[in-house]
Amino acid sequence: MKIYYQLTEQDYVDFNLFHMNNSKSLKKSILVQRLIGPLIFIMSCFIAPKITNMPLWYWTSIMVVMSMLWFAFYPKQIERRCKKQVLKMLSEGQNRSLLAKGTLLVDEKGIIKSNEYGESNLKWNTINKIEVTNRHIFIYQNAISAIVVPLSSFGTKEEKEQFIALLKSYCTTI
Repeated sequence: MKIYYQLTEQDYVDFNLFHMNNSKSLKKSILVQRLIGPLIFIMSCFIAPKITNMPLWYWTSIMVVMSMLWFAFYPKQIERRCKKQVLKMLSEGQNRSLLAKGTLLVDEKGIIKSNEYGESNLKWNTINKIEVTNRHIFIYQNAISAIVVPLSSFGTKEEKEQFIALLKSYCTTI
């Protein structure tokens, strides 16, 4: 089966956000960062009264509110920062090959990904997993990179389902 597609910057952002929200190690790291902020705020409410003339209850109430705001809004802040960083990296250097029109040829040997800048072959035993979202299919080659296939590449829902079934039938490692 042959698929024609073209990736956009948003496709790369979507992949990075998906990976960030589904990677065990990244989720753990974000949780730790999400808890460190309130911990620092709470600790500082004991230091601030010694430096200022404001009472402990004043600083405690401010720091509790700040802690709740941090805990509530930190995940969205991380997502915004990730998106900004991916777009910044894509704007650096030459990325024509990433955003060029390409093809994916899926057969019993593996996946051949090609565009006007080059070609890469991926054997089935190197596929880690296949993830399907509302907008993409991610074919993970390793723990941190994947072939991104926008669902807009398919003319019909049946084509998409046939492609996913084909991937799953050949991929024995998932």
